Amino acid sequence: MKKHILLFLLAIPFFAIVSCSDTNNTTKETDDSNELKLSFDGTEIHYSEDFNEEEVEILGQFLIEADFTDGSKKTVYISKSEDKYQFKMPVKEGYEKDEGFIDLVELFASQLSSSVFSGEKVEIVLCNNELETLKTVQMIEGINLGYNMRNFDGIDWQYDNNVTDIQIESLRNYLNEKGYLDNKIQQVIFLRDELWFHIQLYVAKEDYEDSGFKSKVKEMGQEIFDKVVFCETLQVDICNDLGLSQVTYFYNN
Repeated sequence: MKKHILLFLLAIPFFAIVSCSDTNNTTKETDDSNELKLSFDGTEIHYSEDFNEEEVEILGQFLIEADFTDGSKKTVYISKSEDKYQFKMPVKEGYEKDEGFIDLVELFASQLSSSVFSGEKVEIVLCNNELETLKTVQMIEGINLGYNMRNFDGIDWQYDNNVTDIQIESLRNYLNEKGYLDNKIQQVIFLRDELWFHIQLYVAKEDYEDSGFKSKVKEMGQEIFDKVVFCETLQVDICNDLGLSQVTYFYNN
């Protein structure tokens, strides 16, 4: 199973990203609209004269490190105004309606802001291959995107810097005591802000389709909300190994 790294990969299923039919594999060129483009491992970044090559190189290297680029042809577009940067990427239609995918795109926008665009506001425009907008996604402001990784009994845990080691230990011990950590759960991602906890559980297809397992996770989420975490909202997602949410449970005061 491919590990989902919070700092860069963010578990976004990049196979959802497609190329536009009007692009080619040239490393750098301009067109009649003064748009320029650079290519990084098959991914073309189209940009205006508002950017210099160094800025685009930083973005390209970020996308390489994020495993966004994999040699296949993809196309993205960047622009900027006085108050924000815009990152436009064509996706397969239907993904703009997937709540789990949108959650990850929000985090990706926040990571672009902190790692590439010097903390400036970033929005991501999801469009079809004709560049018609499907959905505009805003970054999550104020989120801490640093992350930690630990392995407990063969299960990878990743959590942001808003989650303390003590909280991770408490959650892990509680889940072990209740028998929730078994070989069905392959990976856990744990995010937190002041009022909200988000837990993602990565499991195999036969498990997220199993009604008994889903009932067990639903019960687990309620117990975590009541006895372990103290917040206004807890969200628990059962995800496939590509990072797409298959089932979501919400717990609120």
